[in-house]
Amino acid sequence: MIRLLIVDDEPLSLYAIRALINRKFSDVSIVAEAKNGQEAVELYKELKPDMLIMDIKMPLLNGIDASKQILDEFKEANILILTAYDSFNYVQNALNMGVKGYLLKPINDEDTVQKIRALIGTINSKKEKNNDDDKLEEKVNSIKPIVQKELISQMIYGSIKSEDLKNYAAFFQGNINRGYFMLIGFKKDISQNIEDEMQVKTIKNEILQGIKNLVVTIRKCIIGNFIGRGVPLWFPVEENEDIKEIYKESKKNGEEIKRKISLVVNISGEIGIGIGNVVSSIELSKKSYSEGYLALKSALKSSSVIHYNEIKDSLAKESIRYPVQLEEKLIDLIKRGDIIQAKQIVEDILESVFNGFYAMKDIKEYLSQLISIVKRTMLQLGIGINTLTTIGTMDDLTQLNDSEEMRVWIRRNLFNILHLIEEIQGLKEKIIFTKIHDSINKNVFADISLEYIAQEVGMSPQYLSKIFKEEIGMNFIDYVTGKRIAYAKELLENKDKSIREIAVEVGYSDSSYFTRIFKKIVGLTPKEYREFGMR
Repeated sequence: MIRLLIVDDEPLSLYAIRALINRKFSDVSIVAEAKNGQEAVELYKELKPDMLIMDIKMPLLNGIDASKQILDEFKEANILILTAYDSFNYVQNALNMGVKGYLLKPINDEDTVQKIRALIGTINSKKEKNNDDDKLEEKVNSIKPIVQKELISQMIYGSIKSEDLKNYAAFFQGNINRGYFMLIGFKKDISQNIEDEMQVKTIKNEILQGIKNLVVTIRKCIIGNFIGRGVPLWFPVEENEDIKEIYKESKKNGEEIKRKISLVVNISGEIGIGIGNVVSSIELSKKSYSEGYLALKSALKSSSVIHYNEIKDSLAKESIRYPVQLEEKLIDLIKRGDIIQAKQIVEDILESVFNGFYAMKDIKEYLSQLISIVKRTMLQLGIGINTLTTIGTMDDLTQLNDSEEMRVWIRRNLFNILHLIEEIQGLKEKIIFTKIHDSINKNVFADISLEYIAQEVGMSPQYLSKIFKEEIGMNFIDYVTGKRIAYAKELLENKDKSIREIAVEVGYSDSSYFTRIFKKIVGLTPKEYREFGMR
């Protein structure tokens, strides 16, 4: 529907145009009418109609001056002027100014319909083109994050091909060959304690969008996806830009980004930013990323912005190696049954591997080894691998070529294994506690000890003492003593039995010691309890 504004100070002329539009143009809606040029300018600004028919001769502000004011502000305005033959000398100036055409007064239906229809055709063509442009831009914007993610991944892992560079440069509309990496990192991994992968993905997307909105106003850059706890940004640099000035600018921009993210992004934990040096070719970008990552590790310790050049002299040359110590700690935690801490070590291992600058094939090989190590630990704990119904296969891992997908895959599968171990160990502990209770109940009034019960159930006295207190809420001796004194109270109701006989029956060979323990717990001696306490 074309929206039309009519401007004429003559009521009959207004009526004639209105009647013609209503009769001949079902695709035109008259949104307003004005009686002078000043009113026309105000209504145009408010309504922004698709088309305007305006008389030349009007009070306050004539049609030529009103058209000029509108066209100065709205260059795409579609204006047809109404002119009498005696005003025809104004028409050329109006056309030069940008008016789309003229209509002669008095109105000639055939000529007027033809000119209005021609302008409507032009307006609709522009609308279609704008719609097509909008759709194209929408499509480009929808795939842009995917392309950015793919490019950054190739840069980090050193797999970008020179023949692809021109295509990327054309897509991003600029030279991206020279530049540096900046890494924005968070002290606390947002995926920690969040089991729902979709929720983690949603939070990370919100953070990425927040970063995008912030950095776009600072300097053009390409934003990658989350790698571990950080987000990599590639800042292209032109050939004629001075390296020293870029260094200063990168630090300044890092401080500004950190300040704004702290205000805008709703995530707990402090932020650090690491910056690498400018490299002359995108094929060397892996080096800038490595420098940025080392700077980020230092930055996270102090929640600051650090450039690699500030720390390179103090850094020993770090070689990238597998996190063997973390593996050993993970296995020890699994064997001890500390699954919560084991999950945190898994996160540390994954961060070490995915920020370790390995090639994709090296990452896959390591992940398959890690799964095998954890599976072997399961077997040592007596848990059959055939119980793993929720773990993916190594073929699944082989098919993955995206670092974030691999990280999600290995995290999900390791956590599934840990959950299974936790469930089975929990079941085992219930069985163990049943045995512990049975053994205590059977021997509570005999010469019982923690060491004896530990031997009965097949565990160390130290571990038994630990899990007993966690489960019961008191230590072993207090629990046994409580059961003995409770039974002694029952026996004291039988006045035929002596205190000494009762002491021996509940497990105390020394009646004096029994009396002291009884009074400590009950507040009365056995004799006093028998005489006064039972009333």
